[in-house]
Amino acid sequence: MSPVYELLTNVTGNLNKPVTLTLKFDTSKVKDGQHAAIYYFNEAQQRWIEIGGKVNGDVITAEVYLLAKFAVLVIEIKP
Repeated sequence: MSPVYELLTNVTGNLNKPVTLTLKFDTSKVKDGQHAAIYYFNEAQQRWIEIGGKVNGDVITAEVYLLAKFAVLVIEIKP
């Protein structure tokens, strides 16, 4: 849905305050019964983990406290 973006800093550890992450994505790829969400890649577990986010048109926004790789992914809505 979006490119992968990596949030980096020159110090180790996570952030003390949240950062607002806003990513643009292709809304035409979200079909009925699906929703878009921001995910981060957990390097230790080698998998994407959902953060969520608030969609407004073709952008999605969420507050994050960690430094990681982020992307917008689409998943099926569970009944």
